[in-house]
This record gives sequence, structure tokens and C-alpha cells, in this order.
Amino acid sequence: MPMPKLLRSPLVWIAIGAVGTLAPMMIPSAAGWPVSLLALCAFSVAGPLVCALGENWWLHTFLTGFAWVVIFVAVGETPGLKVLREGAMVYLLPMMIYPVAVGVSGLIRVARWRKRGQVQPPPVQV
Repeated sequence: MPMPKLLRSPLVWIAIGAVGTLAPMMIPSAAGWPVSLLALCAFSVAGPLVCALGENWWLHTFLTGFAWVVIFVAVGETPGLKVLREGAMVYLLPMMIYPVAVGVSGLIRVARWRKRGQVQPPPVQV
């Protein structure tokens, strides 16, 4: 089942990650932190993997990484996170997931690059 074309764009995942992470944290009572954490974790995995399947890995990985850092710093300044206090340490999970996802993305990209460089034998005609 092919992925819809819109979901193949890292810029779409940057928007999903930013809105999904920051919007729920604008609630001062911190009731939206599970949704925010889930959105940041999803972006931490989906962003790099979409970059691996795209055409320009270096550019898209740089843009996704920059956006991830901006989102991570911005979520630290939201009113909802101030209420969580020590509970805000759950946001270290996406910070641990993201570098692994970028590494896997790079490995996928290298494997696809090497596979594309191999010469395919001509089809057998019967």
C-alpha cells in the first residue's frame, strides 16, 4: 500500500510535529501533555524516515533536524510544561528517539543508493 504523496513530504511532518506538539501545551493546566508527547515522538520517528524515502536526504534531514530543535526548545517555554515541573522529563524520550531514527534513516538511504547502483540483469524472455 503506497503512502499518500502528501505524507511523503518532510515539510508536512514538520507542520504536524509543530502543531501537534505545541498546540496542546498551550493549555495552562498541562492537560494536553500526553498528546503533545505523542506528537513529538511521532515526528521524531516519521520525519527522518520520510527523509530516507525522499529525493534529497541531506537537505530534508537538515530541515527536519532544525525544526525538531526549534520545536523541542519551544515546548520548553510553553505554560503547560511549567506546570509539569519534574514530570517534564518524559520529553527526554523524543530526544533519545530522534538520533536513532536519523541513523536508521541514513542506513536506509545508503542501502537504497547501493541497490540503485547495481546493474540489474535483463529479463528472461520465454
